[in-house]
Amino acid sequence: MTTFSRGRLLALLMTAAAVGSPTLGLAQATAAPMTFEEVMRDQRRIEAVSFSPDGRRLIYSMTRNDRPSRGLGISFEQFQTYVADLSTGAISQIGGAGTLGIAPQMQGPWAPDGAGFLVMQASEGRQALGYVDVASGQVRTFWPAPAQLVGDWVGSRVVYITEEGARPSGWSRPASLAYLDHRWSLAWNADQPQVTVQSNNPLVPNPEPPRGGLVVADPSDGSAEIVARGEFASVKPSPDGRAFAVLSLKQGEPRALDTITGRRAELQVFRMTEHGARLAAAFPEVDAGQYAQAWSPDGGKLLVGARGADDRLGLYVVDMKTLALTAVAVPAEIGLAETGAGAIANFRQLGWVDGRPAFIGETAKVLAADADPHLDYGETRRSGLRLYVADGHGGVTALTDFAGQSITRFDEGGAGEAFVAVDGALWGVKPGRAPRRISAPDLSVVGLAEGENSFGGPFKPAIRHLGAGGDIIAVVARGPGGPRQEVALRSTDGQVMFETPSDGLVALSPSLAAAARLDEAGWSSILSVKGEAARTVVQANPEWAGRPLGERKHFTYEVGGRQLDGWVLLPPGQRGPAPAIVWIYGGQVMTTDVPRSAHPAEAVTPVFSAPLWAEQGYAVILPSTPTGRGATGDVADDLARDTVAAIDAAAAQGWVDATHVGIIGHSFGGYSTASVLSKRSDRFKAGIAMSGIYDPAAAWGARMPVDQLVDEDGHGFSLETFGYVEHGQEGLGVPPWQAVEAYVRNSPFYHAADIKAPLLLTVGDLDLGPTRLEQSERLYAALRRTGNPAVMIRYWGETHVQDDPWAVRDQWTRFNAWFAHYLR
Repeated sequence: MTTFSRGRLLALLMTAAAVGSPTLGLAQATAAPMTFEEVMRDQRRIEAVSFSPDGRRLIYSMTRNDRPSRGLGISFEQFQTYVADLSTGAISQIGGAGTLGIAPQMQGPWAPDGAGFLVMQASEGRQALGYVDVASGQVRTFWPAPAQLVGDWVGSRVVYITEEGARPSGWSRPASLAYLDHRWSLAWNADQPQVTVQSNNPLVPNPEPPRGGLVVADPSDGSAEIVARGEFASVKPSPDGRAFAVLSLKQGEPRALDTITGRRAELQVFRMTEHGARLAAAFPEVDAGQYAQAWSPDGGKLLVGARGADDRLGLYVVDMKTLALTAVAVPAEIGLAETGAGAIANFRQLGWVDGRPAFIGETAKVLAADADPHLDYGETRRSGLRLYVADGHGGVTALTDFAGQSITRFDEGGAGEAFVAVDGALWGVKPGRAPRRISAPDLSVVGLAEGENSFGGPFKPAIRHLGAGGDIIAVVARGPGGPRQEVALRSTDGQVMFETPSDGLVALSPSLAAAARLDEAGWSSILSVKGEAARTVVQANPEWAGRPLGERKHFTYEVGGRQLDGWVLLPPGQRGPAPAIVWIYGGQVMTTDVPRSAHPAEAVTPVFSAPLWAEQGYAVILPSTPTGRGATGDVADDLARDTVAAIDAAAAQGWVDATHVGIIGHSFGGYSTASVLSKRSDRFKAGIAMSGIYDPAAAWGARMPVDQLVDEDGHGFSLETFGYVEHGQEGLGVPPWQAVEAYVRNSPFYHAADIKAPLLLTVGDLDLGPTRLEQSERLYAALRRTGNPAVMIRYWGETHVQDDPWAVRDQWTRFNAWFAHYLR
């Protein structure tokens, strides 16, 4: 290990950017390499692309790296939003030239008539929901402000959830931090005492929290009215636009299905009125799942997944004519719960098939010894998933009994036929008949395509209903050894109507006859439309098209009898093996498709840009690191084994100098970095861990700002205990006192003495969740006690991602100095 004085290290960390990065013996490219400062100051990224309902317009945003975020994670000052007319090629900026702070809503922004779309914006010092009238370009802002920055179209109007005063929301992190700053200011200036009461003792009751409500807004005039008071979790509009379902949060319960709030969710149904909405029925007897609601195609019935009075998970149907709630008879041997790692839903997908309630359930099975060993996510050798439909006789019937892979998604076509992707094909299934294969034998179907961007909500397959027997559905397919494709198929005969490579695809038109693509031209990116109204829409940074971009190499390697995929980004003009940096995020599995992190315009900040690190002369390795469950295994062992195997495979190709390798990761990648070094420091010269969890026992119960500020014990309690640690990426299963050995085994903190490679830690002082400041402080203290030449950098006023321009520049300077010293 190289030794150096404290003064020399500080000088290296603070002056590397001024000196410049070493060439590391690489051949010089003809064009000037891309620099960090150019990317930081001048790069424009194209985001939030969405077709209008008629496919004639496209909205998109341009974002910049150098706009202040004030540590808020999402800052609308970074966004500029545009509308492109695909028939004329005309482009107009919303709000006019120089306007900042308007971004299209990420989920379903367009009004059903296509006359306008919803936007998220900064207005009057707060975040707000607005509506853009395309014809006039006018932006109408809705007040009161939304709690979740997401509105749902119910017919021609918008329904959203609001919270009174400045109360923060779990979905609105910036509002939480603004409120945090406000309360701290009051306390420190002695203007007003500030206390938060969170109690599990009846002698110390929780104060009544501020209440919010449901708002119905009219985009035609910008008016908005609170139609119901209370706290709500979700809005589910009916297909006919006449009603919507909502979950009203009630008392806290240890087993509440709403893991974000830890509170019972009462199902309520509202009917739209001429000027607003009215409550039609409430069902306090069930605790409903947040994403387990599906309207029948005619809007006459609502299928709901919920926990009943018997404390069991079940399915229920609300009849909108009688407003009666009826249980669906599901045999006890069919499991309903969604048990996948990190799942935010309580139920697998449910919906309707041929007018009957349908759902995906789990059943016991035993694979034959010669059966295909491939298992999908959530499937084991002793359990399988099937699509069931209520048979109308008090029971359910399995529509699928496929042998190999599990079913994870389905969608109903216009003829009452359900579409499922399973066993490499698209199938049509319907009660009373055998499954019908739709896709051709030479088309390998991976899954259903997603029709629009999601914001943490349920899956939305891309399907166009053209009447009975005339549906077109989009699937994700892959040819033999080829790239993934988005393919639109006619459901009657499987004819391919449209196809485009998945790599670069950002949106499908509602007709499934066109696609918006974002393609690279060196460091430049081009937004274009293929299919109907084909044209180039806009090019970001066209002057960068000729700048050198390192070659991307796919490779495979074997670990424990399983073949994994990995990628290496080579420095432009590389000759011979180069020093390497492993960018790691535990649980991430690469495919033969180029990963998003390998594209120049996909990084969260320039520090996260793998191509930019390749420009500095490093081969950047992106490994597959599937992990087991910490409750029964050793996640650090899994990560170290897979990472070292990837390094060896890349070195065997002659791309990487395996004796000069560093490792870096953020969040769970920070945990992954420290974990790998605790097992195999002998293979790494140095590491950088950003905003990680290093002691899961100490992270258990560590609350986010939204939870620290609310006078209510149940708010977020399940998420901060069960969610992040027990059922999150580490999968420890139970609280620390029930599995002390498992928590210690999966904690880099308790293995700090084994971390021999120098480790640089970074964290924001306002990162207040399980990755909170204390996690980095404790690991740094442990590393110092064991003699590791560790460094810890704390960024004041920053949160989980330190993305203010000053913080990004500081990180780039220090990280370059760190790796330049240890990897040269």
